Amino acid sequence: VVVVVCSDPIHGCKSLEAVRKGGRFANVIAFWECPSNESNAPDVEKLGSGRHILLCGKNSVNAFKETVDEFGKIGSVIFDAIAPIENMSRDAKGIFTGSENSFTGEVRESDILKPNVLIISPLLDESQDKLPSINSHARRIFLNETLERLRVEPVLHANVVVYGNEGSIDIGFVSSGEPAFAQRLRDITGNIKRRSGLNAEIKNITGSFDTFQYNFNAHFYAVEDYDRLPGIKQFSTQQPLGHQ
Repeated sequence: VVVVVCSDPIHGCKSLEAVRKGGRFANVIAFWECPSNESNAPDVEKLGSGRHILLCGKNSVNAFKETVDEFGKIGSVIFDAIAPIENMSRDAKGIFTGSENSFTGEVRESDILKPNVLIISPLLDESQDKLPSINSHARRIFLNETLERLRVEPVLHANVVVYGNEGSIDIGFVSSGEPAFAQRLRDITGNIKRRSGLNAEIKNITGSFDTFQYNFNAHFYAVEDYDRLPGIKQFSTQQPLGHQ
């Protein structure tokens, strides 16, 4: 199950188009932000094929719960480049980041997300910010807080940079419970280059907090536990050219 968080229907959602065009996922659900003027909100039936949820007068947490009840837990969440993540209700953010909110009740990330979940969001520097409604700073904070919230190791955060003729775009990834995440990133960058002709590279991969190990008994090594012969041999063959 893949959820694509979009801007309002007036601006469209290129991420949704790309995911559906790929045809790899059986259930793709689109969450649409409500237009600033709710009277302009279109009928869900007019948004095209597939499952659409318009967040007009609807709590975002309920939208996630509704999706899970109908399709099962969510394996991926993709935020479109112009989806105003800073305007997404604090309730839904609480599912990912653990921020306190009375409306979330007992709903936790484990109730909504699969253990091996992947969260994707484009990240533009403010100097590059040419897209409407995007808030790069809010997205970076959101991904960092999500990184701390997820608990199924390995929890990893990565950035992939895609280079085009008019500049570059940084895409943030947060992965949980996927040991082969690095290999998947390599496949993603390879697919981007093969399908679009654009160069893509993995900028960095960082981990979350280490899992606490109860009754951990650390082993301490002494100097004698190491092979000192290579160091001694190298020292004995040094030929100093001078001294002071």
